[in-house]
Amino acid sequence: MTALPSLFADLEPLVADWALPTEDQRLRRRWACGPNDFRVFYDAMQPRLGEAIAHLDQYPLDDMPDDARRLFRLSLAFAEMAAHV
Repeated sequence: MTALPSLFADLEPLVADWALPTEDQRLRRRWACGPNDFRVFYDAMQPRLGEAIAHLDQYPLDDMPDDARRLFRLSLAFAEMAAHV
């Protein structure tokens, strides 16, 4: 079983650090990482964001499968940190 929808398997290495369930946890992660961590995350997510949003659009927010929910959390983390890159 994969952590993300199979189309996004290349983003799996980001899940443990960035697909955190709460805004507070994601904020703490941003504070704890260095500029290189920001850049690695940004560079991986930025070109895939449109595709991720299109994929997530097929699910209601309160009824996503677990793999889509993790992709949603990665997308939230990107949106919350992108202005800092």
